[in-house]
Amino acid sequence: SSQLFSGESYVMMYTYIVKNTPMNIIYFWQGRDSSVNEKGTSAYLTAEQAKELGAESSTQVRLVQHKETEHFLTIFR
Repeated sequence: SSQLFSGESYVMMYTYIVKNTPMNIIYFWQGRDSSVNEKGTSAYLTAEQAKELGAESSTQVRLVQHKETEHFLTIFR
């Protein structure tokens, strides 16, 4: 099982295929005790990654601790 720490922020990419085209969900998870700088950096890195991959093939999703989406939780269970 994976563990995320409340004092940290993380950027993670989930890739899946639609009609032979890779699509990406870029999650940026922000722990409740993560600093403002860490939260800002995770958002910035997510936006840069999405730009690099192409906006049409990437979705950015911000997650805060204890407010995760079901899909995100399923990935890490």
